Amino acid sequence: MPVTNGEAIIPEGAVVILTPPDIEKLIVDDIVLMDSVLYLPDVTTDTTVRNGWIVSGELNVQSHPVKISIADGATVMFNGITVNGVDQTNFAYAGITCLGDATIILKDSTTNNVRGFNRNYPGIYVPQGKTLTIQGKGTLNASCNRSSSQSTGAGIGAGYQMSCGNIVILSGIVKAEGGEASGAGIGGAYNASAGNIAISNRVTSVIAKGGPSVIGAGGGESTCGTVTFGTVQMYDGGVWAIPPIDGHTYGGLTLAILENQWTLTPRSYNPPEGAINGLFSVSADKQVFFSRGNLQWSGDYKWRFAQHQYDYIGNAVNNTTPTASNSSYMDLFTWGATGINGLQPNYSATIYLSGTSDLSGENDWGSNAITNGGNAQNSGWRTPSIGEWKYLLEERSCAYKYSRGTVNGVNGLVLFPDNFEPADIGVTITNANEKNASFVNYSTYWAAMEDAGCVFLPAAGYRIGTSVESSESYYYSSTHNDTYHAYIISFSGLTTGWNNYSISRERGASVRLVHDAE
Repeated sequence: MPVTNGEAIIPEGAVVILTPPDIEKLIVDDIVLMDSVLYLPDVTTDTTVRNGWIVSGELNVQSHPVKISIADGATVMFNGITVNGVDQTNFAYAGITCLGDATIILKDSTTNNVRGFNRNYPGIYVPQGKTLTIQGKGTLNASCNRSSSQSTGAGIGAGYQMSCGNIVILSGIVKAEGGEASGAGIGGAYNASAGNIAISNRVTSVIAKGGPSVIGAGGGESTCGTVTFGTVQMYDGGVWAIPPIDGHTYGGLTLAILENQWTLTPRSYNPPEGAINGLFSVSADKQVFFSRGNLQWSGDYKWRFAQHQYDYIGNAVNNTTPTASNSSYMDLFTWGATGINGLQPNYSATIYLSGTSDLSGENDWGSNAITNGGNAQNSGWRTPSIGEWKYLLEERSCAYKYSRGTVNGVNGLVLFPDNFEPADIGVTITNANEKNASFVNYSTYWAAMEDAGCVFLPAAGYRIGTSVESSESYYYSSTHNDTYHAYIISFSGLTTGWNNYSISRERGASVRLVHDAE
């Protein structure tokens, strides 16, 4: 008789240990694992792995070449499994078959090997319209059965004339090898298309090897949806919008190409002095660090970053009367008032850089020596362009871009780094990427969020003449519009969300510097 465990039905021949008393339960994304352990050496019949199960051991494919499936909607853990399928025509299935949406968690430090049972089937299959998500801190080796040079299945994805769904790789080490004839390492197979493919820059490494294709479509009349590396969409469903090039970095992932093998690994950077330790994509091939706080300047010619990200001067004398010459700090500047060529921030609210050039070189605030940002001129700090602001807020391919939030009693805009994962620090984000959402109070979690690389732009207002207005907050870009106007991002500390447009350069606005990741 089959054994039951709640709603899960365990077939005869499968040995299952129910809630082992000597092993602590694991909780991943609110799914309680360890309710059941499926031990593959004792499996003798086709078996469907249910939600919350952990799978371990090696399937005896010589004696019992059975089909192992994952139930639709299930989250399961691989704890050192081996399913090395044998290549026989009467075993027409993948090494692991997902019956619908599935999440595979690779247990820490384990190696998991999965190979298809037939040269035309993949190592792991996910059906069309469904999504397979792979994550964890272990290793997954998935391959088509390559016993023949005519093998056509993908490593992860489709089989011969059997299209597949979406594939998302969030973390871990994943190695996928497709068939020599026409199988992609990750994606399509012969006359079989693939859905969208996304590889996070949180992975340890992803190595894909295929026949005519490595990641994406397979051979024949195969197609593929989008392909995203890190935060950058490389393939748009028709062409490589950004052609993959050996040695280049895309969205935080560096690509190495060796014939028909691609290796993706996160690029490692050391943040400069004065930076928040989070990487933010500002274009398809560029990431930056943000400064630890808004830029400030004192009448005795010293530049610094604010001590805390939520600090701002506001309606104080050095902002309202910038002609004052003393050691107090101000933080609302006219455009290009960098202290160069007579454009001193404290001279007049109407002194600004005119002309039809963007801020660069000595005309950028970042060219100054910043006492807590390296204290050297031309050390790499700069003002982001309006295109970079827009890419950061709108175009990055990451789940969490920004949130309207409150930190230490100050309203503002929270920016999330490219690889931010709220579950890592136990915070819930309820208003991500919503311009006009209500403010969420992050004060309790802010220390952990800042350690994870989050940036906070306080709603610091803006200055007109000698009056500081608090209804809106302006942050300058380095981009000019015309002779007398420059582009900003704007957001309210009270009601509406962020926007971008140009303002008169004589208005005082906040400046938040960035440093290219190098």
